[in-house]
Amino acid sequence: MSTSEDIKNNGFIDISLAERMIQRYNGDKANLHVFIDNCNNAYNLLNPIYRIAFVSVVLSKIEGNIRSTLLNRTFNSWDALREHLLENYSEKRTFAQWQLELNSCKQGHNEPVLNYSNRVENCFIKLIKSLNPKLTKEAREANIDLLKSQALNIFISGLIPQLHILLKSQKPSNFEEAVSIAISEEQEIKSRQEMSSKHFEINKTKRCSNCHMLGHLSFQCRKQPMIRSVQTNRIPTCFNCNKKGHVSRDCWFNKPNSNNFNNFKQNTQFNNKPTRYQHNYNNQRPNSYNNKFRGTNNVNNASDTLNSKGPRMPVDPRTTN
Repeated sequence: MSTSEDIKNNGFIDISLAERMIQRYNGDKANLHVFIDNCNNAYNLLNPIYRIAFVSVVLSKIEGNIRSTLLNRTFNSWDALREHLLENYSEKRTFAQWQLELNSCKQGHNEPVLNYSNRVENCFIKLIKSLNPKLTKEAREANIDLLKSQALNIFISGLIPQLHILLKSQKPSNFEEAVSIAISEEQEIKSRQEMSSKHFEINKTKRCSNCHMLGHLSFQCRKQPMIRSVQTNRIPTCFNCNKKGHVSRDCWFNKPNSNNFNNFKQNTQFNNKPTRYQHNYNNQRPNSYNNKFRGTNNVNNASDTLNSKGPRMPVDPRTTN
């Protein structure tokens, strides 16, 4: 049945099959070229009698703000609609701008290799589409080969240091091979990190101080804690007489000794203190008296050896005439 229909349509497809080939477009500029490529493929395979209705099929697949702006416009053919979409809703960047974006591509922190490779591949595709359409076939192929090698080198140099060293040592021949190697190495690094983290968690397990089991703490323990008996009725013991019932500060053996010592200390301080008369007399004596008194002492000491009856007492100058 299908072969007879294909022969009848001369290899062309129906409008319903063309509608299924086209995916919905939400207005994203990055996906505009993919949407237009799908529409071109469906338009080329479509039966010519349905090409006028193809415009309404494409408009039904467009959603978002672009759909609201296209309501007030009329398009007689698919070529007019395609030019309008490319002119107003495509990314208007030059070849140099896409080249700068490709050169600045680097893998971010905790960014998967797959996302990073998609960014590099997107810039590579945009560079190919922004080539001059007037180039010859040989020049275009040479530019594409140059862009492929450039994208491969930028992809390897923009990886994190661990993956960059591994890929540079393996020397992949094309971009797809480099992406597959980078993804496999990334999975191995993640598995090593998970194993090391599990080993660290095992060493860092909780231990209960009540039952000495792993996995919980003492306040989470189901076992009843041990309550140590505390002697509340403890009788005090004296360290002086080693008897119970009192402490050393209240010991009656120590009290008389302490009172005698305090009395002795007070008496010595009182006896050594000079009286009022002695204090004033010592301060009022002239220096000549001290010198004279010292001289008599020296004379008397010198005459001690001459006296046969023994040493004489020093003479008080206050009693002499």
